[in-house]
Amino acid sequence: MYLKSIEIRGFKSFADRTLLNFKDGITAVVGPNGSGKSNISDAVRWVLGEQKIKSLRGGKMEDIIFSGTDFRKPLGFAEVTLLLDNSGKSLPIAYQEVSVTRKLYRSGESDYMINNTSCRLRDIQELFMDTGIGKEGYSLIGQGKIEAILSADIPVLGHLGLTPQSVHQFGGYRVQGRGREAADMLLEDALLLEKAGCFALILEGIPLELGAEVSRALRIPTIGIGAGPDCDGQVLVLHDLIGLTFGKPARFVRRYADVAGTIREALKTFGEDVRSGSYPSEAESYAAAPHIAAASWPRTAAAGGPLVQLCTCA
Repeated sequence: MYLKSIEIRGFKSFADRTLLNFKDGITAVVGPNGSGKSNISDAVRWVLGEQKIKSLRGGKMEDIIFSGTDFRKPLGFAEVTLLLDNSGKSLPIAYQEVSVTRKLYRSGESDYMINNTSCRLRDIQELFMDTGIGKEGYSLIGQGKIEAILSADIPVLGHLGLTPQSVHQFGGYRVQGRGREAADMLLEDALLLEKAGCFALILEGIPLELGAEVSRALRIPTIGIGAGPDCDGQVLVLHDLIGLTFGKPARFVRRYADVAGTIREALKTFGEDVRSGSYPSEAESYAAAPHIAAASWPRTAAAGGPLVQLCTCA
């Protein structure tokens, strides 16, 4: 299940009908302060049933309706529709696509619809129950959320550079911040994370010069993983550090052991011992009770090798 589109009309700054289509991958909404970026996430939260106006950054529910400008008259309603792909049957409804609509009038009346059929708010809430989608869904992270997490005494560790969750957006595992513009953006993000209250910052997969620059600019400690020697601390993934991974490691990895090689050799030797019949030996086997005659336990073996032969992949 994924979000295919959002249609907004009369909601906050969206006076005209606005349709946002989402494709595979990541969609970024870019614009200056005050351009209405946060209104999109507010619209998603609202259509999913948000009733607390403070969560929508307003004073009263009527505030979400376009209030007009010097050149536009106020509108009489706000309407938002989400269109979801349900081909995987994640939602308990017999449709390949599911639309959810919420409409509010200045009179205070409101309408809820599922696939253009009137319903109750409770029906929408039950539709998304146990799916992870809803007005409290953690997939909606708006302005001030880092500060809110910190105010709840939850320590936050920042992470910038080659973040694994964004590897497809980057086009693969590529060093980040090599150009001056990209480096300046990363430095700005680092300063913002420090200002938000992160207790430390992981810098991954960036040039050593940028690692040093960021570390000098911040008061909080930096922890490098492929970010050069000038970070306040260093970290390696355990599997990389002990050589438990197969294939060519990243440039910044220093292996302090060859556990993968040890495992390969152990499996190879084990397979050879099984095939030759040297494992298990009598010392590594259990014997029958002493009072049972040996003749009652005839030992047989298939011609050409052991009864059980191990197939190994090394």
